[in-house]
Order: sequence, then structure tokens, then C-alpha cells
Amino acid sequence: MSWPKATNPAWKPSPKANCRAISPPPSGSTEARTYAATHAYAETFDQDHGRREWRRIWVGPTDPFATNFASAAQLLRIERHVWKGAAVEPAIEVVFGLTSRAASAATPDQLLAAVREHWGAIENGHHHRRDRTYREDQSPVRDPNATPCYAALRAVAILDVILRDEIGHVAIGNHWYRYLCAQRRLDPVAHYALLAQQYSAPRIKGPLNLDARRKAGFDAAELALLDA
Repeated sequence: MSWPKATNPAWKPSPKANCRAISPPPSGSTEARTYAATHAYAETFDQDHGRREWRRIWVGPTDPFATNFASAAQLLRIERHVWKGAAVEPAIEVVFGLTSRAASAATPDQLLAAVREHWGAIENGHHHRRDRTYREDQSPVRDPNATPCYAALRAVAILDVILRDEIGHVAIGNHWYRYLCAQRRLDPVAHYALLAQQYSAPRIKGPLNLDARRKAGFDAAELALLDA
């Protein structure tokens, strides 16, 4: 891929020109096949929750001068095709992005996985929960000082809901673990240590919320093993 180099401090290329540099020709054309063979890209396909989604990321080198973004090293073009339910025609979305990681440190596959992780952990796991639980997007508060205060209060409330749910989940798991150990005449604490060693379970790092574990049914012996 050939990219213009900055030789004149007064010259500032348009970001749109950089975006066009990693925009492939129309699919099916000879140019598109040549483009795919000579440009770095990665693609994935997922099918879950009643939807199918195909993604492809094109990556090209860039620099801070060409984009007016400090530390910019690569330019990204992500194309998504989404089919919901039994839809025949997909909804198509194209977005562009920048990363400070060089090609040697971030391949197209790694960058595409990072984008997916962002949507799963932050957008869906955090923002979606805040909007669904507290309808944050519909808040009429626009004061720049009040907005972060309300957001912090919502975050505390959401964490309390998550903690309460997790105590219930752990209590159910602990109940059935003890039930199965009783059926097999196994000591739950000693057998847990054997299972952790057999399956190379990672060591639990503190600090531990011992009060929450007591509410989930952990006894003193189990807590001592976890806190050892």
C-alpha cells in the first residue's frame, strides 16, 4: 500500500483521502480480487441470538501528520453485514478507526478481536445495562456538573444489583456442589483442593468479599481455604 509522506509542514491531507486508501473496490470486480490479495485484512462470521453477522477489517499504515491524531500508526476500516431473524438482505455498516499500535504489534485479526471485545465488555456489558436498567439515555439532566454525579450514583446502584445476583448464583452452585459431594461421600473442602489441582484452576486473588461468600453459604473451612 502506498501512502503519501509528509514533506511540507503546511500540507495537511484530508482524512477522507486516508479512508479511501483502505476502501476496497466493488466486490466481484477484478480490482477487488487484486485488492484482497495485496492488502491486510481479517474477517469473522457469528451466528447467535437470532442474528448473523459478518465482519471484515481492512488495515493500512498511517501517521500523526496524515490524520491529525497523535501517535496514529494504523487506519482501520470495518465493514459489518447483519442479518436479523430470517432477513435475506443484510443491514450494512462501515466504520473507520485509528490505533496507535503498529502493524508489528497488532495484526488485522488481533484488531478485529479487540473491537469485538470492546463491544462485548463495554458497550453491551456496561452501557447497555445502564440504559436498560436506569434508562440513562433518556435522562433529561444536561448540566455538566450534575451529569457525572448521577452517572456515579447509577454505577453504585448497578454494582449493588450485580453483587446481589452473584451471591444468588454462587449460593446455587455451592448448594449443588455440596449435594454431589454428599452423594459421593466426599469432603467438599478437601475435594475442591484436588479438583483445583487436577484442572489447573487459577489461584484466587484477594481481597475477597468474605461477607458476600458467607451469604452464599460458604462455611469457615471454605473461606479459610480460599484465603490461604
